[in-house]
Amino acid sequence: MLPLILASGSIYRAKQQKSLGLEFSVVNSSVEESQLLGESPKSMALRLAQLKALAVATKNFNTLVIGADQVVVVDGVVLRKPGNYDGAVAQLKTQSGRKITFYTACAIVSCTKNNRPVIQAEVIVAKVLIKEIADHQIHRYVSRDEPFNCAGSFKVESLGIALCETICCEDHTSLIGLPLFSVIRMLEHFDYELP
Repeated sequence: MLPLILASGSIYRAKQQKSLGLEFSVVNSSVEESQLLGESPKSMALRLAQLKALAVATKNFNTLVIGADQVVVVDGVVLRKPGNYDGAVAQLKTQSGRKITFYTACAIVSCTKNNRPVIQAEVIVAKVLIKEIADHQIHRYVSRDEPFNCAGSFKVESLGIALCETICCEDHTSLIGLPLFSVIRMLEHFDYELP
């Protein structure tokens, strides 16, 4: 079997990948995560996931490289990683009582030296209704969970779940950042044997 590489510096994605019992290495891609003019959030997530995987695969031949990206949208506005306390508070205030959409893309790329890359990619869509959150609750949450490197400013795998009223999606693991159902399907396409 080809060696697996996760093209992400995300500790959350690495933890998800480990949960499958797979051996892999981590190589962070240096893809700029910006939205192109007129690009839909779904297309943006898919493009970035593929670019991340391709950037690593073209430097690491004869491997399977997994790339992922997540785009969060509220009222038509894309929310990326807040980066700091104030950014997280501001994002959560805009989400209070609203429906938000997560587009989580995953791509797996196989690249050999003399052949064109083979790409498998999927996007999982999750709809989340956020509760009405008072300012003091937002500050308490941000202080406790520190979601500064999470798109949308909350960690659904920890205390952030308390901010949600409802979640509707086909793969709940996508909310953490790596849709494992997609990973499994795509690895099987490459004849990768799961444990």
